[in-house]
Amino acid sequence: MEPFARAQAQTEALLTRIGAVGDWRDARPARYAALMMMAYTASQVGNSPLAREWAQRVASEARLDVAGERDYYVSARRRLAIVALESGDLREAAPRVRELAILGRTLYPTDAGRLTNYLHYLIATLCAQGNHAEAKSSADATLGLLHQKGLEREAQIVQLYADRAMANAGLGADADAERDFTAAIAYADDLFKYKPYDRAQLDLRLDYGMFLAERSRFGEAAAQFDACRRVVSEVPNDWHDGRAACAAGAAYAVSHTDDPAKPVAELDRLIAQLRDHSGRDLPRALWLRACLAQEGIASDVPSRQLAWLDEAEARLDASGRGGSRLAQDIEARRLLLGAPPAGLHAETGHELAEAASALLAAAR
Repeated sequence: MEPFARAQAQTEALLTRIGAVGDWRDARPARYAALMMMAYTASQVGNSPLAREWAQRVASEARLDVAGERDYYVSARRRLAIVALESGDLREAAPRVRELAILGRTLYPTDAGRLTNYLHYLIATLCAQGNHAEAKSSADATLGLLHQKGLEREAQIVQLYADRAMANAGLGADADAERDFTAAIAYADDLFKYKPYDRAQLDLRLDYGMFLAERSRFGEAAAQFDACRRVVSEVPNDWHDGRAACAAGAAYAVSHTDDPAKPVAELDRLIAQLRDHSGRDLPRALWLRACLAQEGIASDVPSRQLAWLDEAEARLDASGRGGSRLAQDIEARRLLLGAPPAGLHAETGHELAEAASALLAAAR
C-alpha cells in the first residue's frame, strides 16, 4: 500500500476509535483535527476530490456558533475554497472566497496573518477570472500591509508576489511581472526550504515557466518547469495535476530547442491524462498543442487546431474563466482560423474586489 493510502486507512481507523468515545462532544475536536489533516494532505498530493470529501465532512458537522468548533468550521470552509481554486472551478471558488472574507473580518478582525491569507484567495480568483487591474490594486495594498506589519515570514507573501506577477503579466507590464516572480522565488527559497512539496511552490514555478515560454525564453522556461516537477518528484501518487501541468509546459518548451517529435508526443499523452482527470490545466495544454502547429513545429491541419481551441475555450468558459487572458488568446486564434465568435462569459469580479477592500480595511 502506498504511503497516502496507508495514511488514509489509518485515519479512518482512528476516526472509528474516536467515535467510540463515551462523550461525543469531547471527541469532536479530535475527529475534526484528523479529518482536516487528511484534507490538507490530500490537497498537497494532488487528490482534490478526496480533499473536498474530507473537508466537507467537517464543514457539515462543525458548528460555527460553538466556540470549540468554530475554527474547525472555518478551516473546512477554507479548504473547500482552496480545492475549488486548485481545480480551476471559479464558479464554485468565487462565492467560497467571498464567504471566507466575511468570516475573516467578522471572527478574526485583528489577525492580520489570517486576513492577508484570505486576501490571497480573493486576488488569485480575480487573476484567474482575468480581472487583472483589480487584482493588482488589491495585491499592491496587501503586500504593503504585510511589509508594514512585519509579516514577511508569513508563507502567503510568496503567493501574493506571484499573484501580483500574474496581474502585471495580464496587464502587459512584463518588467514588473518578472520583478515580482523573482521576489516570490527568493521568499520561497527561504520559507519553503523545509516544505519542499508545498503547493504554492509548485504553482509559482509553473506560472513563471509559462510566463517565460510565452515570451519565447524557452531555456529559462524549461528550468522553471524542471524546478516545478522537482516539487512533486517524491509525491507517491501516480497522478498529480500539477505534475502533469509542469510536464506539459516542459514538453512545449523543449520542442523549441530539441528534436520536437518526442516532446510533441509527450504533450499529446499529457493532454489525454489531463482530459481523463478533468485537470485544471487541460485548456492550457490544449492551447500549447495548438501553438506548436501554428508555429510550424507540428504539422496539424487548421481543423485539428480549431478542435483543440474549441475544447479549451469551452472548458474555460464553463469554469468561470471565460474572461481570462488565456481565453482571450484562444479566442483571437480561433478567429484567425476562421471560426465564428464564441461569445465568452467574462466575470466582472466586482464582488471579489469589494470583499478585498473590506478585508483590507479590517486588517489595517
